[in-house]
Amino acid sequence: MSDSNTRIVVRTHSLNYAEKRLFAGIPLKNYEVKKLIDFVRFPAHLYWRIKKKPHPFLTNLFCDFGLNKYQLLHFFNAINMGNQPWLTTFERYLPRDAHHPGEEPKENWYINYVLKRVAHKSCKKLIAISDYAYRSQVRYLEEYGKYQNEILSKIIVLHPPQKLMIQHWEEKKKDPDFTVFTIVGADFFRKGGMEVLHVFERLFKEGRNVKLNIISSLDYGDYASLATKEDQTKALTIINKYEHISHYSAIPNEAVMEILLKTDIGLLPTYDDTYGYFVLECQAFGCPVISTNGGALPEINNNEVGWMIDVPLFKDGRSLPKEPDQKITFSAVVEEKLYAFVLEALNNPGIIRQKGEKAMQRILKEHDMDVYTKRMEEIYTQALA
Repeated sequence: MSDSNTRIVVRTHSLNYAEKRLFAGIPLKNYEVKKLIDFVRFPAHLYWRIKKKPHPFLTNLFCDFGLNKYQLLHFFNAINMGNQPWLTTFERYLPRDAHHPGEEPKENWYINYVLKRVAHKSCKKLIAISDYAYRSQVRYLEEYGKYQNEILSKIIVLHPPQKLMIQHWEEKKKDPDFTVFTIVGADFFRKGGMEVLHVFERLFKEGRNVKLNIISSLDYGDYASLATKEDQTKALTIINKYEHISHYSAIPNEAVMEILLKTDIGLLPTYDDTYGYFVLECQAFGCPVISTNGGALPEINNNEVGWMIDVPLFKDGRSLPKEPDQKITFSAVVEEKLYAFVLEALNNPGIIRQKGEKAMQRILKEHDMDVYTKRMEEIYTQALA
């Protein structure tokens, strides 16, 4: 690997999970990604302190008045307000957090500004993390009616990388007496957590040999499930009632990996996810996943490598239920299909290995870290040419 002093520094304004996973934490040879000062972050943070929620637009803008030194900027979902060379990786469409054109007139200035910046020559590349993200951007530009050619010519699709965590399925630390399931995510209820608990309470009452791991702070109030404090209390009541439910509020990543090594099947019956990184992490451990079919999930999960719960899809291919009757239907379908898929696995345990090995094969084929890193190096080099 090149010496760090000879590597070109690419700057970003945030180093959260997505940035680290998609570009800041990959083993680049000729480049390294470092965080810099972003002056928009100050009013954005002040807004968060006052309103207790992120500002819908400020968190997606970058401005440093040219005070930082760098050759290239790389963001996740955000755009550069200056004219230094930059690129963005995005998960649905840009402008991030805006409604579709015409739906909210008060957002017109933000939509116009962002798309003009994305069309500007300083924006060198747009990296969609899925075909779903690409399609969403195409639809958005068609509705907007301007800059289609300028912006679409910059977009490529590059799925996130994932290291294979075991080389052979036999490396898994299986429980000889129980089939082990795991669900992960702070937004427990958005991830379908309440539906999971209802299904597993039924399984426990039937005397099934199953265990459930929950790695979550059990946050409530998310935009999708609209869960309340009462829902959290109900969830904790079920969790505390059964000895074969293990709940971890906050544990190191190493501990999460150890749990996945012991897991048979991952669970992501989510109300709304643009991608679903957890699916990749499970598959890398030979764990097939039961997921819903919204967003990019059909691109990384299917009935060959896991199980897919087909729920009704709405605008932009999202599974997000907006109306009360839609939510009732969503929950009912998830609980019915999740229960059926779990029974299928319990009655035919060999299928877990079949799907798990196929899941590992797709990680090798579709998410190879070396291939991804090489492609990212090429993108940076082209942006600086």
